[in-house]
Amino acid sequence: MKKVLLASMISLGAAGCAMTPTQNATQVALYQACGSLYLAQTGAQALRSLNKLTVPQIQQLTIAQKTLVPLCNPNSIPTDPNAAAQQITQAVTTGVLAMGLQYSETQASKATPTTK
Repeated sequence: MKKVLLASMISLGAAGCAMTPTQNATQVALYQACGSLYLAQTGAQALRSLNKLTVPQIQQLTIAQKTLVPLCNPNSIPTDPNAAAQQITQAVTTGVLAMGLQYSETQASKATPTTK
């Protein structure tokens, strides 16, 4: 799953080179949303492996993976990337994916050394 999302982010970035500014901005929005989705899923999966998710949250995660990950597939860019980006952003800011994103960000901040 991580490889699919990473490949999609790279592919979406490369696809933006030959587009109009509006198309490019839309692709960038989708690229950023897919990056957030990747972080949210990583965090949610970590929470799941730590037994921190309820059965309904696990079900929500499974549904999100089935419906959102395909939107980030580099081999089939959605016909409306802007709508896809909005759908992903909405999902990442609510429910179990929001918990996963928060967990990922918390873990990243713990791993980042502070300078004085």
